[in-house]
Amino acid sequence: MRLPQNVIIAGRTWKVVHDKDISGGRFDSKPGIIKIGSLQSKDEETQVFIHEVLEAILAMKNHRYENYQDENYMFVFNHRDFLNICRDLTLALKGILKSGG
Repeated sequence: MRLPQNVIIAGRTWKVVHDKDISGGRFDSKPGIIKIGSLQSKDEETQVFIHEVLEAILAMKNHRYENYQDENYMFVFNHRDFLNICRDLTLALKGILKSGG
């Protein structure tokens, strides 16, 4: 999968950039950027990208809680929230998902 230059999260356009200075991935809600670090394979790059997009969605929708010291965040949502999260993820990935028609 080729990563997009932008994704839509919480109604805003977020840039997607490669950053060789980080390990894995990161997101920053202000200004709205997802950084993907140096990874060993395209599959790993895709996994990290989806991880960061989904985590950004959950953080923007107030489903991520920072009650652990080691960045082992807790995510809390019910099934209705999950449906909306799936819609948000579909919107964010719309430019790179193949549509069946």
